[in-house]
Formats: sequence, structure tokens, C-alpha cells
Amino acid sequence: MSPHIPIAHGHNIQAYTYWDSPVPAVFAGQNFTDPVIFNPTTFTLITTQNEAVLVDAPAVRSRAEPVATWIAEIIEHRKLSTIYITHGHGDHFFAAEALQEHFPDASIRATQGTYEHMLEQLAPEFWDGLWVPTFPELGESPKPNPKVHVLPEGQDCFTVDAHEFRAVEVVGGDTASSTVLHVPSLELVVGGDVVYGNIYQYLAENTTPELRQNWIDAIDQIAKLHPKVVVPSHRQSTDDFGLEHLKATQDYIRTWTKLNAETTTWQELEAAVQKAYPKRYGNYILRISELLLMHRIILRSNSLLPTNRVTMSTVTPLSSKESFAAALEAAFNSPDASLEEMILNIYVKEAVITVNMNRMTWEEFIPYIKAIRARTTSVDIKSHYLLRDGNLFSERHSAYGHGKDGTETNAEAMLMGEVNEEGKVIWLEEIAILNSDAGSAASKST
Repeated sequence: MSPHIPIAHGHNIQAYTYWDSPVPAVFAGQNFTDPVIFNPTTFTLITTQNEAVLVDAPAVRSRAEPVATWIAEIIEHRKLSTIYITHGHGDHFFAAEALQEHFPDASIRATQGTYEHMLEQLAPEFWDGLWVPTFPELGESPKPNPKVHVLPEGQDCFTVDAHEFRAVEVVGGDTASSTVLHVPSLELVVGGDVVYGNIYQYLAENTTPELRQNWIDAIDQIAKLHPKVVVPSHRQSTDDFGLEHLKATQDYIRTWTKLNAETTTWQELEAAVQKAYPKRYGNYILRISELLLMHRIILRSNSLLPTNRVTMSTVTPLSSKESFAAALEAAFNSPDASLEEMILNIYVKEAVITVNMNRMTWEEFIPYIKAIRARTTSVDIKSHYLLRDGNLFSERHSAYGHGKDGTETNAEAMLMGEVNEEGKVIWLEEIAILNSDAGSAASKST
């Protein structure tokens, strides 16, 4: 007999949860004085008479092993037949194959939208550019290649031992193509990243009022399922599974929107959110949400904010890492008379540009670039990755400066920003670190 206590139970069906403490993370380009805390994740196991269904999987292999042990203790004679993935963020499925090594009968299931999102996260620009730097352990094993059983269009249910499991696609959440898993016989909803516990919510992909309202509306969709038990994927170990998480998730979004409008820098926004929610934690998610959303306020005040996400159909400097590297090299190596023209290929004059927390206007940015050019004969750029999500982007590159005095300098830079409909930068946040003793502070940015 299993010693584990279910959070919900019915006739020949039970639900259990496993709380996984935060995986150590790295926030590339940010100088945190405290350890970076990624959100803890809760996994839900639902057992029937002969089978079991797991909802979501850990991010890294080392966390999959104790989860596998926990599953084995609970299912006993049963077989794990399904691993259901609620959405495509890598911290919810990267280690699913590691679990399949322990439970080879388990089929990975997802909706079509979630499956497409999973593939995006495995693309080189996301895998090598975002996930491996965030969770270095991922680089120690081959990239995941999950075989996913996609639920047929219009068939959002699967049945296990006569119990119905409903994959409910909702209109919003902390990312695109979000779903929740509804188990009517348990009056249970496993909320994925649509419902949050007492953890900072990820709002970096909800950068407009419309997207945030969609998330609020998604919570109303869940409420209409009339659950009695709700499992937030990201929660503290002391959080329970009550319906209060629905309203709390909505209230957080509304509070964030209000504080976002009342503050002018991401530092102010962070302090305001921490004051409003002193018991929540997860500084990685808090910081990345602020860095993206804070600049939207600046852009709205300058009438620069696009009304929709932009998908570029023409080649621009932000079309690929190669084109961006070429545009940067042109700006640093072009004749003096062509400098402003070269920079205008990348930026608009009204752009909000921040380098190592130093915000510059166009009139300040041009002399800044000129000061770097004055000390070098040439600059070579190697772009390591360029991530695009509509009009938002993240880029990392190395710059190699050849000084007029014979010295060589090397700087590493990480950028976050947004482009307009023409593909030109309208805001940019850059962290640059000089790797050589040569040069001055002005040479840290490229």
C-alpha cells in the first residue's frame, strides 16, 4: 500500500502531487548579487485501476530521477501510460524522455498547439541561446527528441480505464497555446502555467493589455469547469490546491498592470511588485518579466508601441544573427560620414537605448559609438544567437576590437529589445562585459 496521500480521489481514481524545488538557473548578462531562483514546479500523477497519467515533466535529467522514484512508489502494479504536456515551455517537458527510460509504456501526449510550441523551444536559437545558458545541465546530454502523440483536431479528450481526461485549450496563460487538464471524475483541473500559486508570475510574453486580459479570461474558462481542486504548476510547497488560486492569479495580473503603469524603470517596478507580494519568490521570472514589460511603458509614452506582434517578411538586420552581426560591423567600420546612416539601418532615432543600466538618447548614443570607433582600426562581431518572438528579440554576441595602439579587446554582450514594423530597434537593453584589460568603459558596448 502506497504511503502517499492523494489530493483528490474518486472511484478507482486518485491524484497525487510532487513538489520539485527550484532548479539552479543562470540569468545570462545579469549581475545578480543573490542566487537566481527559478520557479519551483509541481507535477501531478493521476492513477486509475490499471494505469497512471503524469502531467508535465522536469526540465533536467537530474530532477527526473527522483520523480521516477516517486511515480514507482505510487503506481505499484499499474503502468504509467501517459505523460501529458500542458504547454511548450522547456521546463515542462525536456526530461520527459528520461522518465520514459523508467516507464517505456508511457506515451507523451499534447495538443497540436503545444507540440508546435515544443518544437520551437528545441530549435537551435532557443535551445542553445536560451535554455542551455539558463540550465547548464542541459548541455551535458543530447538535445531532447520527444516522440509526441498529438491529440487529433477536435478530439481534446483521451480515456484511461474509462475515466475521461480533457485537454482544455484556453485563450491565454503565461505563454502561447496554453492548456489545462480537466479530470471530471475528480473535479480536478491541473492548471499548468495558467494558474499560479504563491510564486511570481511570468509576464514576459504578455506585454500588452489585450494579452493580459486573455490570461484573465482563461481563468474564467477554468472556473466554468466547476473544479473543486486546482493544481498550479508553479507554487510554494506550503500552498494548497484550493480555488483561491484562480482569483489570486487574476489579481496578480491586474496588480502588475497597475504597477507597470505607475513606475518608470524596471527597478521601480521590481520594488513595487515585491512590496505588493512580499511572500512570493522566483527572481529569475520576476526580472525577465520586468525587463520586457517596463520598456513597453516607455514606448507607449513615445507612441512607438506596435499595435500587434510583428512577423518580419523582409530581410532586416534583425532577421538573423548573421545579418545583425553584419549590420553591427558596418556601423563600427564604415567611414565617418556614413556612421549615422549605418546606425539608422538598425535603430530608429527615437529608440530607448540602455547599456549597462545607462540610458541614452540618440544624441548621446552617436558620440558613444564614435568614442569606440576613435580607439579602434576595426571591430569584428560574432553573433552566437538571435531569438525572435514576433517583434521581441534577444541576442548575444562577442566583439573583437583592434586598437590603434596595437591592443586587442574582447567584449561579450547580451541584448533584449523590440523592433517596429520595419524591423528597426525601438528599444534595447544591453549588458556588456569587457573581457580584456585594454580599453575603457566606453568600449564595453558593441
